Amino acid sequence: MMLPVLQQLRASVASLLPHAAPRPLTSLSQHWLRLQPQQTLAAFHTCTPAAGSRTVEDVQEQIDNVNDKFTDARMDIEDAREDAESTYFNESAETAAQSVAEAISAYKAICDSLTDFERGKLQRSMGLKMEQLKAELQQLNELHT
Repeated sequence: MMLPVLQQLRASVASLLPHAAPRPLTSLSQHWLRLQPQQTLAAFHTCTPAAGSRTVEDVQEQIDNVNDKFTDARMDIEDAREDAESTYFNESAETAAQSVAEAISAYKAICDSLTDFERGKLQRSMGLKMEQLKAELQQLNELHT
């Protein structure tokens, strides 16, 4: 069935690149897929902090703060969607835009304070959430026009 074909493909690739060892099934990339939000910084415990950087607990507190701001921004966007056909829409949309800006600026502040390696980990774990906020805000702005 498929298994022999995959084994043949793996053998072919291994013969082309004899120095490349196959990755185990429990690779780091698969491990990151299973992480829960509260575990996003667990791998940072093994990282050496950059000069002048904060402790892991400080960074985790900042990440929790960004997650709170993300949740608040999502709720503000939802409130503005509910107000789309009312006279309160402009005020709700402005509040949502401010909440999104706060969440994104807090996220960028954390990214700026980390090393490149740590920043990459954080971007993989939280970057899509920030892009989601931007997209939802754009959809909200399109409701008004």
